[in-house]
Amino acid sequence: MRSVVVAVAAGACLAAGTAGAATASRLEYVRSPGAANCPDEQQLREAVAVRLGYDVFSPWAAQTVLAEITDVRGGLRARLRLVDEHGLTQGTRELFTRGHDCSELAVSLALAVSIALDPLAAARASSAERAPAPMAPVAEEQREPVIEPEPPAAPGVVAPPKTDLRAGPSAPRWALRAGAVIAIEALPTTAAGPWLGVRLGSGHWRLGAEARILVDAAPPSSQDKVTASLFVAILTGCYARGGLAACAVGDVGGLRTQGDTANGKTPPTLTLDVKAGARLEYARSLARRFDLLMFAELDRTITTNRFRLERRVVWQVPAGSAAFGLGMSLHFL
Repeated sequence: MRSVVVAVAAGACLAAGTAGAATASRLEYVRSPGAANCPDEQQLREAVAVRLGYDVFSPWAAQTVLAEITDVRGGLRARLRLVDEHGLTQGTRELFTRGHDCSELAVSLALAVSIALDPLAAARASSAERAPAPMAPVAEEQREPVIEPEPPAAPGVVAPPKTDLRAGPSAPRWALRAGAVIAIEALPTTAAGPWLGVRLGSGHWRLGAEARILVDAAPPSSQDKVTASLFVAILTGCYARGGLAACAVGDVGGLRTQGDTANGKTPPTLTLDVKAGARLEYARSLARRFDLLMFAELDRTITTNRFRLERRVVWQVPAGSAAFGLGMSLHFL
């Protein structure tokens, strides 16, 4: 409890020296080998996000939060430092716990970071989650413990939520995503259209499902005109680190094609279109729960689709295609 009170005071002091601290910050977090049982960077990020109600960290932010946990004689020490866009230190604080049980120190560190970056949001989250804990029964043979009075809290500071930061799986989070995409070599001409998806994430891993509609964005240039549209269902599996994510992609869609000749339009045909590929994503935090998304994707065509007019093959789905997307993501904790 004492280290938690120290963390509240440390975070409040840092927050007092950083006007506009609620803006996005870049996190740099390291542990010494003797502190390997402490939470990793992703768990610290998620603990701060739970306290604030949104993800405050971005790899391209001007302000930097430097956090370090090292093993020292007699225990573990955490150091927290805020550095502005000019490379000037705005505040430095240290936390210490005896022994090598990192759970209380990790909670205190997450609390200090939350208060330093956005003290109002941290206070609201703590107040909303505060609840009296039930008293545990005392065994007859157990010695009566010595109860020390807790030090009074500073005015305006509320008790922190009891968040477990010990190593282990983090709580899943999901997000709603939407945007627009441009595709090359997916249809007879450059194609464009909207996309909508959901994503579930835990730790560094992400699993997503998307729906995409593509239509020809330019008129055909050949004498025998072929128009096409594509509805695609997409599954993605990603590994994320900071704002970047590398993904494996699988597409299954319906390809609708139609010819336009001198004798008129041909009846539309519908064929199966299957692709597999890879995607690189970048997400940048814009506001609470909102991210700007950008991605580039390369796909390999698995099915073979050819379109014929008057017994001639006038268009065939290429062996590979590329897509570039832009969108927004709304996160739910």
